[in-house]
Amino acid sequence: MNQISKIVNLLIFGIALIFYVITEYAPSIGNSVTIDRFDAEITFDQQGDMTVVERWDMDYHQEMRVRFRDVKYNKYAADYPLVYDDDNRAYCVDDSVDVKFYKNGVNRTSNIFVGLSTNGDRDELGDFIVCPDYASECESIFVDTYNAGRLSGKVSFVYTYTIEGVITKYSDISEFNWRLFEYAEGTIKDATITINMPVNSFETDRFYAWGHGLSTGNIEIVNNQTIEVTMENIKKGEFPELRVLMPNLLFPNIRNHNIVIHPDMNFETLYDYENELAIQTNRRILWAQIIFFGALAMIPLMGWITHRIYLKHDKEYEPEFQGEYYRERPNVATPAEVSYLYYTQSINDEVFTATLLDLIRRKYIKIVDDYDFLKDSERNVKFLRANPTQEQSLLPHEKVFLSMIFDMMGNRTETSTDKIEKFTSSYSNAKTFQNKATELIREARKQAEKQHYFESLGKEKNLIRKYAWIPIIYFGISLILWMNAQIDTWIAMGISLVITLTFLIYVSKFTRRTKQGNELYAKWKAFRNFLLNFSSIEDYPIPSIIIWEHYLVYATVFQLADVVMDQLRVKLPKEAFEMDQTTYLGYGYRRFGPRFYIHSSFSRSYQQAKSNAAQTIARHNQAQASSGRGGGFGGGRSFGGGGGGGRSR
Repeated sequence: MNQISKIVNLLIFGIALIFYVITEYAPSIGNSVTIDRFDAEITFDQQGDMTVVERWDMDYHQEMRVRFRDVKYNKYAADYPLVYDDDNRAYCVDDSVDVKFYKNGVNRTSNIFVGLSTNGDRDELGDFIVCPDYASECESIFVDTYNAGRLSGKVSFVYTYTIEGVITKYSDISEFNWRLFEYAEGTIKDATITINMPVNSFETDRFYAWGHGLSTGNIEIVNNQTIEVTMENIKKGEFPELRVLMPNLLFPNIRNHNIVIHPDMNFETLYDYENELAIQTNRRILWAQIIFFGALAMIPLMGWITHRIYLKHDKEYEPEFQGEYYRERPNVATPAEVSYLYYTQSINDEVFTATLLDLIRRKYIKIVDDYDFLKDSERNVKFLRANPTQEQSLLPHEKVFLSMIFDMMGNRTETSTDKIEKFTSSYSNAKTFQNKATELIREARKQAEKQHYFESLGKEKNLIRKYAWIPIIYFGISLILWMNAQIDTWIAMGISLVITLTFLIYVSKFTRRTKQGNELYAKWKAFRNFLLNFSSIEDYPIPSIIIWEHYLVYATVFQLADVVMDQLRVKLPKEAFEMDQTTYLGYGYRRFGPRFYIHSSFSRSYQQAKSNAAQTIARHNQAQASSGRGGGFGGGRSFGGGGGGGRSR
């Protein structure tokens, strides 16, 4: 898969992830309480009073004890923009309050304590029960669940209360303008509100309903008796605010102080106000759609820009060599240099084993010819430092390798696969192992960089990064519209952010081989194909085992060692593996037959040491950490009365 395919896949994955997180997880991230459902049934009588029965289905992720349900009953919100009357008040009927409590589906109401702020009751701390900010027109319903199993896991609260004087009657219309709550302990996943009217025979077109305070929701006038409100994912800062206009004759017994007669307050005034809010909402929806589709249009735009960048700076040069096979080493590169070239500047783990084999082949390391160490139960291989006086001629990363297996994991002159495996059992050794392995990779990378296999694209990348300003500016515009105009631009911001990060990651990661480097890459790739398929090439004469010991070093880098060895078992006579000139292929032949024993033994030991090091360090860090180191809803507002919410501790 080339770089452009990777960037497209990353972009698609990132955008899909944004949609998934926004819809599934974002509402409840970081909350200790999840509110699965809120259901409320409101019933009006002919005096304009309402009785509310509401159920909160909640999931407490940490144990708490008490909950406050604050019920505000002020008729007008702060900064109410229309005409209002100070005498038009509502009151909570204290003796109407009732609470039921369920835990894991079991009714435990008899075990709870309920206190009211208006009764002067005290909470579990001995303090007077009060609403937040000591709001005067507010009833705080306190529930202590200490004797009912406390608040943990799935619980439900069912509150019943009556508020007098909720309806306001004007000259030609009656109004219900209310919010049931303004805050809660967490996001409310699903919510319904059912409004029941007094018995009447009016047509449904005499009823009008609007919703505010939420980004999504639906209101349906089912019939002249019922209005249904459905909502979901009510987040912090959102609240269901409802305005319902109804015929005056629904409330023949309404109290005088709930009647407001003023020339500027009538059906036309209220309808025009809501209509203006609807126009503003539609304008915000239009802008939200423009921003959303603009963000979608930015995807192909940035894709086209990225494709142009790929063609100019990332696409590999066309090599002159076009053959399928290359039957000899393309150059004299070390295993680390070949890994760097073939795997796009990566030094893979196979380089450690390939370097060992190469140094054995070049007689800097010797395998101890002691078959007592070849018991199946031990499978231990010993290595000796064979030519220490000549090590100064080695490359830096090869010197680090010798220091790693002999000085660090041996006794300077001798080591074994068993010692290598067990070395990283302590934290200090594990850290030393990781540092030494990192040093080897760093030195190998430096050596490979001297060969100029890849182009230096620093200046070009700095110029290319300017294109990231397109999604960055778009993100800024979306953020400003969300903050100042209450336009829902979350998805557009998410798309812009993903495009920005994906583009910058691509620019930072893409590389291109030089013409010389890509020519060598094509030949090494063909050499790999040759190693993979040489046994099926009819005109290929199998060279000596000495040549194949050299080839197997690179087969190890290409992760083909076992495949190549399987072919050699068939192509080479058994006697070839017993020749005195072999350095590692003949080792273990008398016991195990012709197979790549040294490769598998060292590779297994190194990987075990690496795994042990990671686990040892992880256990150490975990131990240190545990020791204590630190019709939908419209925009705008109807400034309705009521409010309050839920609090737990």
